[in-house]
Amino acid sequence: MTQKERKVVGWIVGWIVGVGLILIIPSCMGLFIPGQAFFIPILFGWVSFLGRVIPQVRIKWDLVLTAVLYAFVLILGSHLFLRWMYREIKRHGSGDGAVWRWRWTLSGAASVLLMFVAGMAAIGVTHQVIWLASSPEPLYAPPQSYRESRNRIKCGSNLRQLGIAIKQYARDHAGQYPDNFQTLHVSTDGFAPAEVFTCPSSNAERAPGTTPAEQSSHLSDPTYCSYVYHGAGLKTPVDGTQIIIVEFLTNHDYEGINVLFGDGHVEWTNSTEARALLSKLRVETRQPPVKE
Repeated sequence: MTQKERKVVGWIVGWIVGVGLILIIPSCMGLFIPGQAFFIPILFGWVSFLGRVIPQVRIKWDLVLTAVLYAFVLILGSHLFLRWMYREIKRHGSGDGAVWRWRWTLSGAASVLLMFVAGMAAIGVTHQVIWLASSPEPLYAPPQSYRESRNRIKCGSNLRQLGIAIKQYARDHAGQYPDNFQTLHVSTDGFAPAEVFTCPSSNAERAPGTTPAEQSSHLSDPTYCSYVYHGAGLKTPVDGTQIIIVEFLTNHDYEGINVLFGDGHVEWTNSTEARALLSKLRVETRQPPVKE
């Protein structure tokens, strides 16, 4: 690296560190500057995201070994075919006796894998950009409402994850939906951990226990569950407008609720519509008392 390149790298690193300090130091002092609520989640939000997601990751080694076996067979088969084809081309061409090398096959396989990963990343980035652009929640919010805005997004994410777990349960049980949250929690192999049953804006706490069976025994108690399930008795296919899960209006200080529908999407419903919806479903507007 030349001296000029080192200066450019040092200048870039210096700017990054400087901007980071400008954003972090006011937070430590309890101050707020415009744009802080936008840039800090962008720069450092992935740390808390990984902290929440990694403990929930469950590696299915049988699937991993199956994938490795398939990849080995594919690469070996491709190598043998390419070696034969290369030999035939050379035999009818220059005839110099060169052979197809393993590093060529491995390089090709690595290129295909990288293109696949890059394509998946591009799809994910595009999806998230479109979601952020069309989200009803503002990307920037003043300090007093930023936490609630973030909690609504996390609450909606909880419901989407529960929707995925319900569909997984239905696939494993001939299309039948679970009778209650307890059944869902113990039957979906980690798809519905205890954390996703609590809205971050509510007073509910994570269900205690070291096993799914112990945790599920608490999910009928509003102390440990912020949501109300309406999928009992349903069987796929389920209408996309069918309401599956709602939450108590008190979760978000009577400003509205998140609702999970049969097609898996989640909508934020304002206070007026939420009151009418909860009344129709005969769900109490106020969350039952939480145990102290």
